[in-house]
Amino acid sequence: MKKILMTVLCLFLMAVLSMNVFAAEAGMSASADKSSISAGQSVVITVSIDSLDNCKSGSLKISYDTSLFTRSHNEWLLSGTAIADPEGDAVFAYSTPKAISGQIYRFTLTAKEDADLKSSDIKLSMTLKTADGATTSENATVKITISCPHSYSNACDTSCDLCGKEREITHTWDSGKVTKEPTCTTQGVKTCTCTVCGATKEEKTDVAGHSYDKGTVTKEPGCNFEGEKTFTCTACGTTKTETIEENGHSYNDGVVSKEASCSEDGEKTITCSVCNKVKTETIPKTDHNYDHDCDTNCNVCGATREITHSLAWDGNATEHWYQCTVCGHVELEDGHTCPTEMSYNAEVHGYLCTACGIYVDAEAHIFDNDCDTSCDTCGYLRSTEHTYMDNWTYSHEGHWYECISCGDKLEIQPHVPGDEATATTDQICLVCGYIIQVAENHEHSMGGDWLSDADNHWFQCNCGVYVAPIPHAWDEGVIDEDRMVVTYTCADCGYLRMEEYVPPTQAPTDPTETTDPEDPTDSNDPTAGTDPQKPGFMEDPDWLDLNIDLNLGFTIQLWMILAICLVISIGFNIFFLVCLFSNRKTGKYVRQPVFEDIPNEAIPELTDAPAENEEPTAEITEE
Repeated sequence: MKKILMTVLCLFLMAVLSMNVFAAEAGMSASADKSSISAGQSVVITVSIDSLDNCKSGSLKISYDTSLFTRSHNEWLLSGTAIADPEGDAVFAYSTPKAISGQIYRFTLTAKEDADLKSSDIKLSMTLKTADGATTSENATVKITISCPHSYSNACDTSCDLCGKEREITHTWDSGKVTKEPTCTTQGVKTCTCTVCGATKEEKTDVAGHSYDKGTVTKEPGCNFEGEKTFTCTACGTTKTETIEENGHSYNDGVVSKEASCSEDGEKTITCSVCNKVKTETIPKTDHNYDHDCDTNCNVCGATREITHSLAWDGNATEHWYQCTVCGHVELEDGHTCPTEMSYNAEVHGYLCTACGIYVDAEAHIFDNDCDTSCDTCGYLRSTEHTYMDNWTYSHEGHWYECISCGDKLEIQPHVPGDEATATTDQICLVCGYIIQVAENHEHSMGGDWLSDADNHWFQCNCGVYVAPIPHAWDEGVIDEDRMVVTYTCADCGYLRMEEYVPPTQAPTDPTETTDPEDPTDSNDPTAGTDPQKPGFMEDPDWLDLNIDLNLGFTIQLWMILAICLVISIGFNIFFLVCLFSNRKTGKYVRQPVFEDIPNEAIPELTDAPAENEEPTAEITEE
């Protein structure tokens, strides 16, 4: 038992002693910034440690071939060392143990000028001690090759001037010169020269081949036998022959010995003009003679045939039938079968017969204008595009491009005022030319074309003010019984008004009927019954109807009267300026009109038709 205990104790002591003597591996490595150098060049070698704790000191031994290298720039990369000698067998020591890792030492080896060209191992051996006395040894090796910086006399030199090492090169050949001309049957020779070193090489050229003349006919061809042509080489005299195809017979137009008809073939005899060979040819039958595609009997021989009529539906307002488009043959007459609901296609609307596909009572679609997309009668929808005027249209609110057909507005913009108005010049919009403010000395003019609405017509001054509204002078009207409308025309301005036509059995509406003068909707009153956005209407004219009742039942002092008059005067002037600025207009579209009393003799003579460039407008009202 004692022996066993002694053995265990000895083993424990040995383990403890070995732990104190041997430390864990530190993981040393070495690297070079280049693996190959030439004579006189240098390489930097760095030594690194993975990790070692509690390091107290260490030493590094560097072994290398001194006949090849010299050592310099030795340097410890550790910090905080008490001793750091990088030269020779480099050593370091810490006053206080520390952990080390990473790069710890660096040095430089330089290849001697006369060094042999070969590879050499640089051996590194490091011993490290820890604070507890443990020691670890690490080794590393770096291979450095001393190579020749090859030198060649030119790009074509194959041997190094320093070491004699051979290399492969590629010459730069010129286009070459022909040194032996080729013949008809043999190749030539072309010599090429290197443009760098002058080396030469030879290349074979293609055989020239024979050059034959145009040839000579040695045997003429005939109608039924071949000829022969001989060609001679102009260089070597070699000859060759080619066959000339036979000419073939040259037949004349021939003589008809039997005329062809629509019932049997004819016959024609033709003769060769060279060898007088004779042969006969068949003349094909002629076509039968029919009046048209539906004719069944030939006009020459009376032969009959079967035909098929080209039938298509045709019809009128009450019935339909199949009719041949060639001969007019008619089949299957019958009345139309139409639904009660109207239908349409892209061109017309009407009642579509379910049997023949013909539109009964067909009419063209009716649209209000070129931009209207829906037919007024059947609701057919079409695609349209607006056609905008090239010039600006404007009002006191702004300017825009307007569609010629429907009045749609594009790019509505406010006016851009120019210089302020003076006594003689107007203030205008810099974009569209609209007169924003007239000159102080402006006088209205009544020339130009009539402007109209549903009730009146008038002249417009170029400043935008509308002058002298006059009721329309309607004619007796023109009746359109197909459309059931009556069109009345103003004898002065040409304005059109359309109303529903009432047959004589009903009480018609007289467009010239005199209305009650006290009726506020009387159409002969130029300021009544009109839309406030149309010419002939004055918006909010309360200031014209101002009444002041002085029977107030109490005494008014003089200063009060003077104050009231002053306030009224200021208010009237402000209102007048607002009206003046808000009623500026030029162009075809109107804004709030201001009518002025103009002597009758100043109004131009009325015309029987609208102006040349004014298209009459029409309004349809239903009774």
